[in-house]
Amino acid sequence: MKANDRRKEILSIAIITLVAVIASSNGFHFKDLFFPADVLSDFAPWHDLNRGSAGPKNSLLADPVFTFEPWEELIRRAFSEHRWPLWNPYSFMGSPLLGNGQISAFTVFSLPQHFLSAVPNHFGEVFLKLWLAGVGMFFLARTLGLGMTASLVSGLAFMLSGHMMGWLHLPLSAGLALAPALLLAAEHLLTEPTGLWFVVLTISVAMLATCGQPQTTFCVGLLLIAFSTHRWFDHHRRSPSDTSLRRRAIFLSLGMSLGVGLSAFQSLPFLEYLQRSEAARARDAYNVFYVPLYHLITLVLPDFFGNIVHGNYWGYSNNIGPAMYVGVLSLLLAITAAVLNRRDSVTIFFGSVALIGLLIMTKRFGGDQLMAIPVLRSVTINKFIAPFTVSLAFLAGRGVDLFWFRPRAVINFCVGLWIAGSIAVVATVIYFWRWLASMNLQHYEIARAIPLLLITPLALVGLKLWHLRHNEWTWIPAAMIVITVAVDPLFYWLNFNPSIDKRFFYPTSEGIDRLKKDRETWRLMGVAGALPANTASFYQLQDALGYDAMTYTRYYDFMVMIDPGFKDLVAALEIDKLASKPWNPRTRLFDEWILGLLASKDEGFLPFLRQANYWNSLVRTIHNRRLLDLMNVKYLVSPPGWFPDATLQNLELVYDKEMRIYLNKTVLPRAIAVNRWIVANSDQEAVRLLSDPEFDPARTAVVQNPEPSTKTVEQLASIPMRTDDSAALVTLVSYRSEKIVIQANTANDAVLLLSDTYYPGWRCAIDGENVPIFIADFLFRGIHLPPGNHEIVFSYEPQSFIWGLRISWLAAFGIIASVVAMRKLGPDH
Repeated sequence: MKANDRRKEILSIAIITLVAVIASSNGFHFKDLFFPADVLSDFAPWHDLNRGSAGPKNSLLADPVFTFEPWEELIRRAFSEHRWPLWNPYSFMGSPLLGNGQISAFTVFSLPQHFLSAVPNHFGEVFLKLWLAGVGMFFLARTLGLGMTASLVSGLAFMLSGHMMGWLHLPLSAGLALAPALLLAAEHLLTEPTGLWFVVLTISVAMLATCGQPQTTFCVGLLLIAFSTHRWFDHHRRSPSDTSLRRRAIFLSLGMSLGVGLSAFQSLPFLEYLQRSEAARARDAYNVFYVPLYHLITLVLPDFFGNIVHGNYWGYSNNIGPAMYVGVLSLLLAITAAVLNRRDSVTIFFGSVALIGLLIMTKRFGGDQLMAIPVLRSVTINKFIAPFTVSLAFLAGRGVDLFWFRPRAVINFCVGLWIAGSIAVVATVIYFWRWLASMNLQHYEIARAIPLLLITPLALVGLKLWHLRHNEWTWIPAAMIVITVAVDPLFYWLNFNPSIDKRFFYPTSEGIDRLKKDRETWRLMGVAGALPANTASFYQLQDALGYDAMTYTRYYDFMVMIDPGFKDLVAALEIDKLASKPWNPRTRLFDEWILGLLASKDEGFLPFLRQANYWNSLVRTIHNRRLLDLMNVKYLVSPPGWFPDATLQNLELVYDKEMRIYLNKTVLPRAIAVNRWIVANSDQEAVRLLSDPEFDPARTAVVQNPEPSTKTVEQLASIPMRTDDSAALVTLVSYRSEKIVIQANTANDAVLLLSDTYYPGWRCAIDGENVPIFIADFLFRGIHLPPGNHEIVFSYEPQSFIWGLRISWLAAFGIIASVVAMRKLGPDH
């Protein structure tokens, strides 16, 4: 590389770095916390934080605060205790942590969380995502033949795209940020294979598989396979006599496979959980999501339907779900390249990916048939924005390169596109004028259209003037293009992810401190939206409720016995009332979207929706009070002014300030022994028995065979039961995430019931002898307890993790062996 090119490359990386710093600090606000923790102030324990402030700056960004950060805290604790973060005892009455599909603790982006405090940690995590996305795309574009300015434009367009910026604090952005590095490594292995690029590919594939967003992993993985296949055929077409191409393809495939193997320690537990989750059952039934055609206006006006930050969003979804914005000029350049540079194979490839992605997202012109394919129909539509964004970003750079060779054609085509886009905007404004006028958003729309109406036209005029003067100073148009490409998306996304005062980062409260003083083992349950699910785990408080993307099916079915409407998405969204609902500009598009879904599906869709609210974490009514006792729910936490209804007797109000805390005086201990049991031959029978008003969980257990089925329960059925209520002494000696120790003394055979989730991988030993665990009371763990004084130890040792770890070690050795083999074969092979 020439010295001048090296300097330009360093300058380009410096520009990407500077823009990444600006974006990850909201304009150099380094003292503030770049994390939306102020959403906590919407809830009772932290409501006092709102004094003197305007409330949460972006209530849409709740998942990072309520879910991902508490999980990261659990992972930090596990690592500090030198153990794997396998099990989460703080949510769902226990659930997989490593296998929940949303953990991203083993990517390069998670490094800051293990070494830095909150402020530098969140800045560092976001900066690494943006920087790797921008630099990776820059070098991918360079490797595929784009010029320096063109590659810089591709890097900036991708780094600042809506799919990156909107999801910065969520795992999706980690998977998306890895996409350019994956394609870059694949290209190098097909052209200039080295051990270094082989390692980059395998580690990048492993991080993609463990990024915490399986659907993005799938979509980016599809892009990698399609790109590699296309590039191999392209190289083979150009050099049909090159016999080394086949060997290179083998090493490329081997690298992908070893990368998948390297992630097995997390991937296999995830697949185990997925198999038992409600998400797998629901997603495989219907793929309900799609992007309406009118939403494509956000390709040029991302805030056309308002912005949650400004409190005026009125679209069908939200600002980040279908966010596909890359900037107006970037979009114009990308379309120009796809149309005017049709003979270039790489342009054709990325143009085709963008087009197919658009058809899939809108389910138009065959897109709906594609999404009917069994594997694809389980993927949420908006995850296909990942390959769509990668393609547009690369094509934008290709458009810049085309500008240097055909400036007049490119400028004229971009101007024509801008005029066509402006006409489409005017038509859309006319169509939605009733909405805009009723909400007085006319001036807002003009103000938020500055990139379309001012910045991009000025750039095009500047480029035209430069071309007319035949100026030799090429740095002038380069600077205009780069500045426009960077400033445009920053106009929309800067401050979308808020910088906040550090006092909002999980502060404690008097009520939380009151709960933490109770040193026994118990659970709480938030009612009336008082406490977001998972948040309690940050304070090491165990919650009977929980939220993740999958939801264990047994837990989901059990909660219906507590709240019969727990699964009902129809009731939650009031779908039955939509047809007669008065016209409301804020919700009308969403209402019409739902009604359109109902009209397009078969007659089984509505009953499906009544069972489809699997991400629900709100209990609206408590139908079966005794099951609360069984769940070891000792405290109910509510907002001020909430009162229990008549079904919740024996609750004592023990705290009444920023929130209310009610003591459940009939709560059962975490571990109990009962000397009566009933064998249920099916889940339906177990539910019927537990729902019987006469059933008393303190005296009787409903037992079922474990999974996979054994003769354990049949053997238990042959043991004679006591008819009296002879007491058994059960003491919880130690309770840790993956190990529970219990001391029990009973004079007779009994069933020991531990009110923690029954799940594969848990083992039990009585006095050092392994005993089988069976399902007790539909959801929990039970064992046969023989007479005498015993030490019982439950330990979580999932075979999915053990075998996954073995596969990961084998993959690591395979990577080393492959690198050695590549060095011995030499660069020509």
